[in-house]
Amino acid sequence: MSILPYLVLSALLFTVGTIGVIVKKNIIAIFLCIELMLNGANLAVGLAITIAIYRNRNTLSVDDADIMKW
Repeated sequence: MSILPYLVLSALLFTVGTIGVIVKKNIIAIFLCIELMLNGANLAVGLAITIAIYRNRNTLSVDDADIMKW
């Protein structure tokens, strides 16, 4: 299982959003492009959290993830 496709998707979403913010003149379109940028960043953060849980617990079970406390 490679994480490369997810990182490429995240970078692609962020890039499309950035280009849209630069090019578009309509405020609604700019907001939609900003939303694309945020979705790309959220995808990368969610993937990083999932990888951190897997490295610490060697499982992706939600029941085991709830014991991660500060």
